[in-house]
Amino acid sequence: MTGIDAVPDLLAGLQGLLWPLLLAAAALAAVRLLRAARRPAEPIADPAVTVTPAPIWNRSEGRLRGDLLRLLEETGAAGRGASLHAQVALGAVFGTDGPAPASLAAFRSIAAKRFDFLVVDAAGRPLVAVEFHGAGHRGNGHASRDRIKRTACRRAGLALVEIDHREDLAPRLREIARHLAAPEPPPPRPRGLRAMR
Repeated sequence: MTGIDAVPDLLAGLQGLLWPLLLAAAALAAVRLLRAARRPAEPIADPAVTVTPAPIWNRSEGRLRGDLLRLLEETGAAGRGASLHAQVALGAVFGTDGPAPASLAAFRSIAAKRFDFLVVDAAGRPLVAVEFHGAGHRGNGHASRDRIKRTACRRAGLALVEIDHREDLAPRLREIARHLAAPEPPPPRPRGLRAMR
């Protein structure tokens, strides 16, 4: 038997393999469904993952935090309701407005980045952001993140004070004090995209 005459025999042989293949595929699908049912919907809920609290600042940032808290007291800003916050996401500080695709892209570029410290007034309006560049502040995309933070602050009119760990802290603290003594910022204007609260 050659050519076309062999096709019916070939199909009969394949038909005999079809049922085992279908059963194997169904068994594989059932195993995948069972595994998916046991897997948590959120990766953070996976019992194989350990979640532990961690400090939100390192030793150097902790010293700077103490200096900033003293500065709030010394300038009287704390008495006026100003407060210091650590590791604040830029998406909580800035909104974007404009054509939808561009505004969304701009918001996404800043949303997950954080300020080391942010001083806000009694109404929660940002007064000054503080970035501390410690010894490990090289590489790993720091330059790009710093550039984005500078651009966002400049465009929003928010003071950003950057402190390098090798420099004298006193001039930077005086700079921050000047921003704390500045008149209250105007009320925020309505914004487009903003982090969900």
